[in-house]
Amino acid sequence: MSKSDETADVLSVRQDAREPWLVISSAAGVRAIPLPRQPRIVIGRMHTCDIVIEDESVSREHAAIHSGNGLTVEDLGSRNKTKVMGRALSRGETSPLAVGSVVEIGYATMFIQVGRPPGARDSQPGLPGAHPFAQAPAPVILDPTMQRLYALLDVIAPSPLNVVILGETGTGKEVFAEAIHNGSRRAGRPLLRINCAALSGSLLESELFGHEKGAFTGALGAKAGLFEAGDGGTVFLDEVGELPLDTQAKLLRVIERGEVIRLGSVQPKRVDVRYVAATNRDLQQQIAENRFRADLFFRLNGFSVTLPPLRKRRKEIVPLARYFLDRAAQGRPYLLTREAEGALEGYPWPGNVRELKNVVERAIVLAGPPARIDPFHLHLPGDARMPADMVDFMSPNDTIPPTPYGGAPMPGAYPPPMGSAPHLPYAHTGPPAPPHMMGHPMGPTPGFGIPAVQPAHGGAPDLRAQRESWERQQILGALERTSGNQKEAAKLLGISRRTLINKIEAYGIARPRKR
Repeated sequence: MSKSDETADVLSVRQDAREPWLVISSAAGVRAIPLPRQPRIVIGRMHTCDIVIEDESVSREHAAIHSGNGLTVEDLGSRNKTKVMGRALSRGETSPLAVGSVVEIGYATMFIQVGRPPGARDSQPGLPGAHPFAQAPAPVILDPTMQRLYALLDVIAPSPLNVVILGETGTGKEVFAEAIHNGSRRAGRPLLRINCAALSGSLLESELFGHEKGAFTGALGAKAGLFEAGDGGTVFLDEVGELPLDTQAKLLRVIERGEVIRLGSVQPKRVDVRYVAATNRDLQQQIAENRFRADLFFRLNGFSVTLPPLRKRRKEIVPLARYFLDRAAQGRPYLLTREAEGALEGYPWPGNVRELKNVVERAIVLAGPPARIDPFHLHLPGDARMPADMVDFMSPNDTIPPTPYGGAPMPGAYPPPMGSAPHLPYAHTGPPAPPHMMGHPMGPTPGFGIPAVQPAHGGAPDLRAQRESWERQQILGALERTSGNQKEAAKLLGISRRTLINKIEAYGIARPRKR
């Protein structure tokens, strides 16, 4: 690769020892494809293309990737254009394809990654060259900051340094910690996790350091702690900022001396552990307030990384949603409409990736049998435009107050409850359905989770009856999915367990038993 090519970060297929992979996010989900070794690779909807993307927004022959001194992408006269980093190409125009450059092909997006994506499995029958992601460290990495962090991970992971991962709740700190372990020389050894905020007192210290028989009330036998069990591997200390000061002192001794003393014992045991710690706290502020030991911080902080919140990684929101939808749907043909994708992009995601995953899984329940997912299925909290006939699904105690990120309308958010077709409470204006969805009615039918309620006495629809029927369906679906577990069903529906019980009684639903 020439000096200028290195500066431009343009990938050379022949001169780069690691293989290039193409990561594609479309309505069908997220998949990774090893880039074919040929001068011209045609991408489109036709099955004769080298890489097939089955999406109605993709033209039959949409774009082509050319290899040579570097990779370039060419638009083949597509209907919905080929865009590189937001710039649309004209017919026959080419653009250099750099590692990580986001290419939009219709509603699908793709980017080049060097090296086999972590978690990619072997090809599956019926999907030539496609490797769906398994439990990958990061299913979608489109944000430049995240790309730099994962490039840095390749340097950090093989080193012996301890690492502190900072970031808001739900940004993927545990996933990043797992990636560090998997990329290290300790990958074949244990990766053990503990949430420092979940336990307290002697129970926490027992889990960390172990104990001897009789060390405290209830210690009926000896037990190895996390550090002993993780010998030779990695210990992930989640929410490390919540550790009590006296426990911090004991942890510091373990790190400094490489040995652990069980509760109730005086005999040290040698341990060889790498420490990865994570917190959503400002540890520097906690040090200033004497709530976190500076010497422990310096021991843990061989290297620190800060994961950006999802609201600052907007390019990743829809691909991540498609990824979670693909995994949760388990082969059933669910589809996010463009309006739903717009609502996802406009929401501030205070709970970050974890919240996005929960919203997508809940939407599948609310949408009912295999169907397209519209904005109201997302049930996004704090949105004032939740259709009026569905707002009552949440009790006043369940309603989450509007987010502090501003009340500007979100692009593509909920359509008006009464459109031009009075018998359809929610008119759909999204893109054409993919082939497996053709023939399904666009309005609210039982197959789409919202019953088609006919107008009462030839007039307007009975909204109360529609709402009650809709709620009943969603409750039944949630109970079915959670095998009758009311607590989990309530969590899926975004309501409290008490509200769920009240509605079960109001709708005469038989009280389920856990299976």
